[in-house]
Amino acid sequence: TSNEKNYLVEGIAGTGKTAVLTNLVARLCTDERYRGKKIGVAVKSNWITQAQRIFKAYGIQEHVSLGSACQLIQRGEEFDIIVVDEAHRLQRKYSKQHPSVSRTFKGSPLKTELDFLGRISKRMILLYDRLQIIRPSDIPWRTFEDYGKQHGFERRMMMKQFRIQIHEKGASYTAEDYFAGIFSFLQLSDMPFDKDVFRSKAPDAYFGLADSICE
Repeated sequence: TSNEKNYLVEGIAGTGKTAVLTNLVARLCTDERYRGKKIGVAVKSNWITQAQRIFKAYGIQEHVSLGSACQLIQRGEEFDIIVVDEAHRLQRKYSKQHPSVSRTFKGSPLKTELDFLGRISKRMILLYDRLQIIRPSDIPWRTFEDYGKQHGFERRMMMKQFRIQIHEKGASYTAEDYFAGIFSFLQLSDMPFDKDVFRSKAPDAYFGLADSICE
C-alpha cells in the first residue's frame, strides 16, 4: 500500500481473500500516510452486516464507507481508495438483473460496475477469483483482463489454502494438493500434486481413487 498502484489480488476459494481485505482496510485506516483519505469498501450485500461487526471490532467503522458496489456507486461520492471483495461478482449491463442495478446503468454509456467504481475512485484493490464467474450478468474475465491492462493493475496471486486441514498423521500431502488434484482431473490446470491426497484412509477423507465404476 506504499504506492499509488491499482491491484488485482487473485486467489481461488479458501485462500483467504476476505481476511486479506479486512486486515488491509484496518491497516489503511490506522496508517498515518492515509489519514484523512476516503476509503470505500464494496462487499456482497449479504455480508455487509458481518463486515460492519468486523470493522467495529477494529474500531474503524467511522473511517470506512461500506456497502455493496451498487450502493457505493449510487451514493455519488468520490473515494481515494476502493477495496472490492469478490470482485468477480461485479455486474455488467444485462437484460435481466435487479432493478437497483438496472438504475445504475440507465442512461449511462458505462457498461460495467467496474467502470463506475473506476470513475469514482483514484485507486482500486480488487479481490478476485475468475473461476467463480458463473452468472450471465457477471463481468467476463477477459473484460477484467483488458480493464486491468488499460489501468495499470498489478496482479498478486494467493496460493495457500486455509480452509482445508490435514488430520491424518504422517500425511505427505498438503491442502494445496486437494485443489491441484481436482483442477488436474477437471483439466483446468496441469500443476503437479501428491496423489496420496486421494489415497487417504481417514474416515473423513473427501475423495478417493477408484479402479472401476462399480467401486
